[in-house]
Amino acid sequence: MLADKFANPNPNQSGSEYTELCLTYLNLTGNVFENVIRKGQDNSGDVLQMYVLPTDRMQIKTDGRYPVNPTGYKLSFTLLIDFEDNAVIHSKSVNPLWNPDGSHLYGLSPLGAAWNLIEGDNEGWNAVWQIKKNRGAKKIASIQNDKINDYAEGLEMMTALKDEFNKRNADFKDKVMPIWGDVKVSDVGLNAADLAALQASQMTFDRLCNVFSVPVEWFNTDKQSKYDNLSQFNKQAILNGVLPDMNKLRDSRNNWARSNKIIKPNEIIDYDVSVFSELEVDKKAMWDWLKDAPFTENEKRVFLGESALSEGAMDQVLVNRNKISINHVNEAINQRADSGNKGSEGEASKGQQKD
Repeated sequence: MLADKFANPNPNQSGSEYTELCLTYLNLTGNVFENVIRKGQDNSGDVLQMYVLPTDRMQIKTDGRYPVNPTGYKLSFTLLIDFEDNAVIHSKSVNPLWNPDGSHLYGLSPLGAAWNLIEGDNEGWNAVWQIKKNRGAKKIASIQNDKINDYAEGLEMMTALKDEFNKRNADFKDKVMPIWGDVKVSDVGLNAADLAALQASQMTFDRLCNVFSVPVEWFNTDKQSKYDNLSQFNKQAILNGVLPDMNKLRDSRNNWARSNKIIKPNEIIDYDVSVFSELEVDKKAMWDWLKDAPFTENEKRVFLGESALSEGAMDQVLVNRNKISINHVNEAINQRADSGNKGSEGEASKGQQKD
């Protein structure tokens, strides 16, 4: 019955759309709140429908005691809508930031965890922009002069030099421009240490891919990506990204269903891994491993993704003829020795008869 509800959660969504929305909320906010509507005024009967609640509008009510436990939920709509604890399944990412007010009951957003990395990368981008804007490190050219006594005289000379440089710059373009005086040039741009730190900074896009366990090679980047390794990238994204998120949803649903006696202790709510075709094994490689393994033929068929057959012989373990139990090794050696001795005696007796 529950399998049907996950496949058809409500009249407005299909099962795949519902799951996609759950995973989207989990990756963006670190939380998923599923409202389970059941029969009866106390919401204790059969499951009728399921809806994903807007995570950014949900509040968790707590008992204010240690350990802090959720006692219900609130949805900020046109008015506050209260939900009992048994009406909501809360799946979340781990949050190590414990707080007496219960804020740790909300999952930590992956974007929140990566915020400091993003901020650090923004500083790197700003430094790159400054370099491009100035087309290199900035410099100051100063002319030593002992005839300047105050700021007014200095300002007058600076204005005169500026006008003279502007005129001469056009006259001496791509040439050596003569300057009368002792000129000193100072660098005021990024030094070598700053440039090394800038080079070591990783940019935002790569880091975000790591946060969401998505291969950066999926996208049009300078990373090497070829057709023959794209399948490996897809498998990596599913194993490191999708399946852990699906496990969070599965475990939260099982915990909620057992607490509310919807499933028995020996039952489990699970998802179908076979829908991920990228995880299918190479059957040739699997068969090379299975053919000499001590499994029944039916077990080998199951490993290969096929259904078992009803013939009784298919449930027997077959081994190679030259394999024997370790308990019978000495017995087999003695039998071979006896057969060899008998053969020698027979040949000797035949030889005597001929004589």
